[in-house]
Amino acid sequence: MKLKRIVILLAIAGLTIFMLICLPYVLNTLYLGGFLFPPPGIERMERVFARNKNLMITVTDYFSNADYDEIYVDRSDRKGSMHAGGSSLPFEDKKAANAVHKLLRKRYHNMIGKSGNTIWFQKWTHLDRQRGIAYSMDGSEPYNGIFTLLEPLSEPNWYYYEASFDEWQAVFFTNDIPNHTIGNWKPISARNRYSGVDYPLQDLLETDEKYGGTVSFCDDGTFFWNAGAEPGDMVSWAGTFCSEFMGRITLNYSDGSTEYADYLPPSQEIVLYTLDKDMTPLEVYFARRQ
Repeated sequence: MKLKRIVILLAIAGLTIFMLICLPYVLNTLYLGGFLFPPPGIERMERVFARNKNLMITVTDYFSNADYDEIYVDRSDRKGSMHAGGSSLPFEDKKAANAVHKLLRKRYHNMIGKSGNTIWFQKWTHLDRQRGIAYSMDGSEPYNGIFTLLEPLSEPNWYYYEASFDEWQAVFFTNDIPNHTIGNWKPISARNRYSGVDYPLQDLLETDEKYGGTVSFCDDGTFFWNAGAEPGDMVSWAGTFCSEFMGRITLNYSDGSTEYADYLPPSQEIVLYTLDKDMTPLEVYFARRQ
């Protein structure tokens, strides 16, 4: 009888220890997965913004001036580190690192990132759905690739956002073909990707054509880059294209090479990342040809 009681007490003690260790992780999973709390609306996010405004401004000031197009930090990352340029890098500003750490670990944000013209603070997520606060770095409407709803907050350039990759994909794509890119596009400017110095458009095709021709994206997933000013003029490059996550477009040329481009909803332009004959990295901007 005494042995049985000891076994029961040990079992209760073991179960208690197990629950104390595992319960925080279970609750955290339920919270981050959206099961424990319903999705927040704009009223709640306005309160979240008011409480965390100073911390968020510290982060946006640092991220805006960082020399990386894309940055993200999530709750699992070590304090003082961020993902940028394909690597895990240390923060160079202790105040910004502390602000990120506090937002993620003490104010229960899930992830903070920078992409497109936007710095975003993800507060709630469940499956492919997300909600949070977005900041526009250039004053135009924020864009990070999967926003489905934006509503301005009380402070200029700050927004409540909702995002869903599945919904965004259904609107913009058919069989991995980005519907919003179908048609004819003309180069409008080019610049050195690192220095920002303007690059002559006619040098792109090594012709005297002032405007660099026309790029045609077709609904069968093929594209053509024509040297002439009108669609169908002398074809210089051709291949197939498809889309990836967050508006990235992959161009597979017929010679086996691959390049990438991004669709920019705020300006409704396409930016192509390419190299000239001297291997100089360029950004070439296209507008839809009317």
